[in-house]
Amino acid sequence: MHQEHNSINRGLANGRLTACDADLIREFIAESQSCNNISAGRTNKIVFTLVGWRRFIGPYLENSMADIYQGISALKTAISARGKPFKQNTIADHIILKRFYGWAIENGHTDLPDRKIRRLKIPTKDTMTKEAAALETVAAMGLEQFTIKMLQEAIGLSYQQTYRILNGYASCGATHSGLLEKCPAVSYFDTMVTEDGEGYAVESVELENRGFDQISRRFDPENPGVSVDVRFIEVKGRAGTGDVFLTENEYRTATRLKNDYWLYVVYNCASTPEVRLIRDPVRLGWKPVVTVEHYQAGKDAILRASEG
Repeated sequence: MHQEHNSINRGLANGRLTACDADLIREFIAESQSCNNISAGRTNKIVFTLVGWRRFIGPYLENSMADIYQGISALKTAISARGKPFKQNTIADHIILKRFYGWAIENGHTDLPDRKIRRLKIPTKDTMTKEAAALETVAAMGLEQFTIKMLQEAIGLSYQQTYRILNGYASCGATHSGLLEKCPAVSYFDTMVTEDGEGYAVESVELENRGFDQISRRFDPENPGVSVDVRFIEVKGRAGTGDVFLTENEYRTATRLKNDYWLYVVYNCASTPEVRLIRDPVRLGWKPVVTVEHYQAGKDAILRASEG
């Protein structure tokens, strides 16, 4: 439950979830995985949706039916993080809330009337293409950068299916374009470009804001519990070639970790990826990029302009 824990931990950190909410979601997921054999992608989608629902309703065990009705109505007219109304399929996802409350009633966590929960009407799903659903998922999650694996787990498809959505495929003599060709604004890079398969074990931590994307460990063949090489890796991808930027957190972490910090720059992501490995990237002579926080107009200028 690595990525699911990330969503729950972020919800706890930003105050959207209570500790009780988090425990309830974890129990629901654990039972769903054990009894229904749900996939990792579906698990991630359920957790993401349940964390998001707390924007519209109160703590899960404190809601009345009136609170749930009002929350569903609020979702239908709400604005997403991108400043647009939620899509029909996002609204239809409140079937997850219905199933969650049905489970909570069955397990004695709440005394809400089961009959009324069962009567909740689920909006019809829009017949969106998988490509459109993928874009909507990226928008809903607020991702500016994403990997195939991140997108795959969010939309519940296999790695290969997600790869085909992005890159296109050939079938029955016809070539079908992918999102990377249809939508020039879309780009991706796959962070799993380390030495996995050469004796290294790779752990992805890209969603934990630790200043790097991966921890790569190579273990002693004669003593598997001992690491003989550990790399903290930040991956930056470009559709072609170009400058690379580090966030303040990434640069500060690189400065602290020195030779243990590696920057993997992936050029030509949209065609034939080419990986460049740089150890201790702080030595590259980075230049700070200053952004404008606000503009200031003086009092005298305001007074003069207002007087014509």
